[in-house]
Amino acid sequence: MTGFELAVPPPPPGSSTAPYSQGIQFTNCNNILIDTVRVQLVGFPSGPFSSFNNYNIIGKTSNSPVIRNTIVSGGSSGVWLGDCESPTLSNWAAYNMHGPFPRGQCAQLARSNNGVVEDFICKNQWDYSWPEDAMSMWRSANSTVRRGLFAGNNANTGTGLMFEQSMHLDNSWGLAQDLQAYNIGGACFSTYGGTNIFFDNVQCKDNTCVSEGGRQTSLGALMFFAGYENPGNYAGCCPSSDISISGEWYNNCDMPAGWTEPKGMPDFVPGKVLGVSTMNPDAWKSVNLTMTDWEINHHPIQLQMCFTIDGEKYVASTVTGANVGLYGDGKVDAAAGATTTMLNAVAETAGAATTELATTGWSSALGERMTSNQSSGWSSVFAVAGVLGLLALMVGVVTRRASTGYTSVASNDLYPTSSYQAHSVTV
Repeated sequence: MTGFELAVPPPPPGSSTAPYSQGIQFTNCNNILIDTVRVQLVGFPSGPFSSFNNYNIIGKTSNSPVIRNTIVSGGSSGVWLGDCESPTLSNWAAYNMHGPFPRGQCAQLARSNNGVVEDFICKNQWDYSWPEDAMSMWRSANSTVRRGLFAGNNANTGTGLMFEQSMHLDNSWGLAQDLQAYNIGGACFSTYGGTNIFFDNVQCKDNTCVSEGGRQTSLGALMFFAGYENPGNYAGCCPSSDISISGEWYNNCDMPAGWTEPKGMPDFVPGKVLGVSTMNPDAWKSVNLTMTDWEINHHPIQLQMCFTIDGEKYVASTVTGANVGLYGDGKVDAAAGATTTMLNAVAETAGAATTELATTGWSSALGERMTSNQSSGWSSVFAVAGVLGLLALMVGVVTRRASTGYTSVASNDLYPTSSYQAHSVTV
């Protein structure tokens, strides 16, 4: 198989100390449940933030957190979990992440083993986002990612789904199952320093090889990649090995116009569709890829949430696209300045017609929740808004899945300056 090396270095990281705001934050909170929540960072720029700390949801050192029935948008990353053993993220959607590097993921598990991420939409419009890897399993052994859609990524070094183990080379595995990806710059599905990674029924089409949304030209030729890295310069570290894949691809941007598969050539086209680092040329254990024009399932989940905020009805729906943080007609390639009457974001951003639905200050609300997995029901929720002009809207339910004990979330211990308002929610 033809070897291939990604030669473009990652971009410089953004600031960790520039002013920022957080949506939901928790630390040392085992068994936390975040359920039926809408978190949106509004007033964001069309490009990257100056700080990468504008998380929609961030959790640290908390075992078995569960986040479900949740829609996030506009943050540096949608959901970031660090040192959280056995996390579950289920029935959720993330739209238009803004980085900058090393953030920009719809979701990232960092040093969080035995995680399950399932039933999701991860969508980044080229002119209204600044992502990196759309989803990253970073130093997180035994991770499962299944039943989801990756739509759009214009980062020149970013991918759709990345398993980046490198520090878990013994008895470690990863499973990516029943996943679709399109309009991705860089590989749709990849691993670096991964062992025993199985890409099962993964599909990639319509990738991009050109500059989109003001980013540098992507590395979009490859759709699937098994890479090598050694960030710590350790002896014998860190090749990929025992990587298997089954799935479909279509319309690779690097194939010549009118290209047809030469007789006797494998469906996966080494060096064009399927790639491998020259440092681990035998990483692919099994390859079963076919060139097929497969149909995109734009609604792998059907999540709708209804809230009453200050007497006004607020509905966020992954089905209609209302109030999920999309702009224009909601398509990945929606041009800057497109208008719509359906896809309302919470606040205006440059070049897009939107509707302001958030308010400043604190308020309380009761919300009616409706999801694909639950019948309608009433639940107490909270609404939070307002930090240094980066207005964050949060409505939803946060509890602790334990018989006793309380904890605080959305605390101010990460705010870098005293100019931030100190907010704490007890659950």
